[in-house]
Amino acid sequence: MNTSIASKDGYTIRLATKQDALNYYQQNYCSLDKDVAYYTGCKEMFTKDEVISFFMKSLEDENRRFFLIVDAKGNIIGETVINEIDWDVRSANFRIALFTQSGRDKGIGSWATRITRDYAFEELHLHRLSLDVFSFNF
Repeated sequence: MNTSIASKDGYTIRLATKQDALNYYQQNYCSLDKDVAYYTGCKEMFTKDEVISFFMKSLEDENRRFFLIVDAKGNIIGETVINEIDWDVRSANFRIALFTQSGRDKGIGSWATRITRDYAFEELHLHRLSLDVFSFNF
């Protein structure tokens, strides 16, 4: 099954798979970037079991699409998520995180946002996609 959604300048956005769970934890949560914790409002430390359990539940959730942003070396550098999908009113929530400083300030987040937005409207046929943002995260 091809899970790739889009590629640009060596970066790929693709659907997450069960095989990604350990790398997702090791590459991004063994030492969670403090800026990521701050700007996303999450705690600064997670156990391996917490992350992998959440990851696997996310894959099984029919009201969620979980995408990984992967660099040219195959490292997971971020994620975009369409969640809280309400199929009746065709709306959902969106979130994005770039886990490493090396993935930021290159336009990757803007590109990933556009790709995920287009997927929500064109593939899922949603009418509304919302994003909650902390006032200090502009």
